[in-house]
Amino acid sequence: PATPRVVRVELERTMQRHVARAVARWGLALNAAPTLAGDLALRQPATTTAVVGGFASTFVRRAGTFGKDTSKDKGDVIDVRLRDASGRIAAKKLRKEGRVPAILFRSGSRAGEHISLALKDIERLVTKHGHVGVGTRVLKMRFEGTDRAEDVIAKQVHLTMGTGVVENATFMPVEPTTEVNVDVPVTFIGEDVCPGVKQGGFPWVMRRSVPVKCQVKDIPRVFNIDVSNFSVGKVVFLKDLHVPESVKLRLDNMMTPVFSMSRPGRGG
Repeated sequence: PATPRVVRVELERTMQRHVARAVARWGLALNAAPTLAGDLALRQPATTTAVVGGFASTFVRRAGTFGKDTSKDKGDVIDVRLRDASGRIAAKKLRKEGRVPAILFRSGSRAGEHISLALKDIERLVTKHGHVGVGTRVLKMRFEGTDRAEDVIAKQVHLTMGTGVVENATFMPVEPTTEVNVDVPVTFIGEDVCPGVKQGGFPWVMRRSVPVKCQVKDIPRVFNIDVSNFSVGKVVFLKDLHVPESVKLRLDNMMTPVFSMSRPGRGG
């Protein structure tokens, strides 16, 4: 028969798999993930508290991993190295060294510059800002061994399915007036006092991000939705978001639903 220690280890592993899938579903912005979800309470930026099968556990989370604390923060800075080799074999070698292959694409360039960065560096930013949110931040890219530094945004951060480990990334150099298309995360506040939840309603998040077009200096960090006064039946549409005049939504239908406090099912 299995010993108590073996049972505990298996329960922890099962719980971590459940949380990894749930966090991937709700997005990687842990401080923004809605507690409305039911059995997940993701409150602190660098920690995850989960209840799975009646067992609670709190642990520090990195993107795709669970364990070491990544609280040491050097700001929105990434140190990169230029690389000559490309392709699957070169990328595999980089990952064994704890680095991530990436490309810096300039406007009008098809090939781009091949670079690499430390996995812990990009994971730190994804954990800090979220998978979607990291794309709304202007990052300072420093090239090791040189005085070169550029402001960039992350156009794409690809995560390995299942584990959430950063697989590769694409960056774009920007100026404050550069016009860009980005996805802005949607976050929720006031969920702990939401009357709709107490009435037995189900919070249904229909959009976790909203595509916008604007200049870099005008990129919204998030779109906040205050649900503290939402009763059952309340619906939030795109037109209800507080969008600055300098920001243009890249969706035509302003009646696209973003959030709904659905009515309880039968017997609810």
